[in-house]
Amino acid sequence: MKIKKHLNFSNLRQQASEIFRGITDGRQKRKISISIHDAMMSGLACMYFQDPSLLQFQKRLEEEQHENNLKTLFDIENIPKETQMREIIDGVDSDHLKHIFKNYYLLLQRNKTLEPFQIFDGLYYFPIDGSEFFSSKEISCSQCLTKEHKAGETTHSHAVLQGGIMHPDCSEIIPFMPEQIANIDGSSKQDCEMNAGKRLIKKLRQAFPKLGLIIGGDSLFSRQPIITDVLNHKMHYLFTAQPTDHTYMMEWLSAYPSLNSHEWIDDKGRIHHYEWMNQVPLRGGKDSIMVNYLRCTLIGTNKKGKEETLYKNSWVTDISISSKNIHTLVKTGRCRWKVENECFIAVP
Repeated sequence: MKIKKHLNFSNLRQQASEIFRGITDGRQKRKISISIHDAMMSGLACMYFQDPSLLQFQKRLEEEQHENNLKTLFDIENIPKETQMREIIDGVDSDHLKHIFKNYYLLLQRNKTLEPFQIFDGLYYFPIDGSEFFSSKEISCSQCLTKEHKAGETTHSHAVLQGGIMHPDCSEIIPFMPEQIANIDGSSKQDCEMNAGKRLIKKLRQAFPKLGLIIGGDSLFSRQPIITDVLNHKMHYLFTAQPTDHTYMMEWLSAYPSLNSHEWIDDKGRIHHYEWMNQVPLRGGKDSIMVNYLRCTLIGTNKKGKEETLYKNSWVTDISISSKNIHTLVKTGRCRWKVENECFIAVP
């Protein structure tokens, strides 16, 4: 696909640069030697050049050619030192970054780059997952998540819930603005991945009112409150459903002699066995929502020539399952690993 002008590096960099220049700087002017723009663009450059750490990034800056490239490519006037970059970026509210993610998405949409990412007509798979990016037993702040240990120690941490558009047949991913998992100042209630998920879903629908999404997630999210929230925001879901997390549903399914099934053999001789049933109660009680259940078992042959289960997983969804779409749903559910392996980046 030919990349259009509005998707080239120069234009994308300019989009970020303009947003960084618009951030209000609350520091005293006479004490400012490095602007917020230069610090933020330097941080972006560190990720762009894939330096493993800020220290490594600074070492490479000692090379005159690299420094010149940095100033030319990223429109940076004054390059900050490692400690300066950290201090300045730490002081910037991450909410400013949401405009970059939205602008980039709109550019991709305009260029029709997103069309290959559709799972079904007009629907995109959007898995979410949490990740801890800071942990310490000595350093803490008012927004830290806390974990008490039996030995009397307390671990303080920060985490984030990340999501993005991805497709099992596409190597690229389209990350969206993450949602911070952090305690609100003055609140005695600990924040969690589930609450962050509800906030993220609400913000997604507000920012993209017409975007067709299939929200994905691990078994933590296959619960009635979050499923109801997804449906209320006119989205679909495809959540992992571990049998141990849904004993009532599994007992309900076991009452049937067999489920709907489909089987096929791939070019490696492995057997893909699919099973499903529509309109299954997620839990006990009259107020239980009905879900559509599917599971996949992959069977292969080991070195001794004996059959063994290579993979097994199950999901729940609101999308009606049939022999025509079961393969696509399984492939989509299985690509959730992309949010863990490709959507998160190491914090330098």
